[in-house]
Amino acid sequence: MIKFECKGDQITEELITAKETATYKLANIYKEKGLIDELVELQKAVLPLFIEFPKSKAAKISRTLFDLTRTIDASSVVGSNSASFYGKLIDLSRHIISWCEKESRSFLRMRIETILAELLFKQLKY
Repeated sequence: MIKFECKGDQITEELITAKETATYKLANIYKEKGLIDELVELQKAVLPLFIEFPKSKAAKISRTLFDLTRTIDASSVVGSNSASFYGKLIDLSRHIISWCEKESRSFLRMRIETILAELLFKQLKY
């Protein structure tokens, strides 16, 4: 059993690992069920939780969640067509980019901007 402790303003490695694992498990459940809306909302909701994490760890988690969302087959998404699926990915990309700008996360922002450009290109929005 893992004991979660916050020593003052410090976050222990166990707490970081537990939050990361729980987030990945929930995201995988949403992906398996094709619940894109819930997966997008999960990513928007967890971004503020990662502010106190080291920047590299927060960027890794955000990238992993975003890449997981991108790997969903558009035809398996519940109640969605491919155009709305890409629209949701584009909206999520812009949300993450704005968060990165507020939190000074330049490397993650650049990666997501590149993916946003790719998504816009697929939608013929030059």
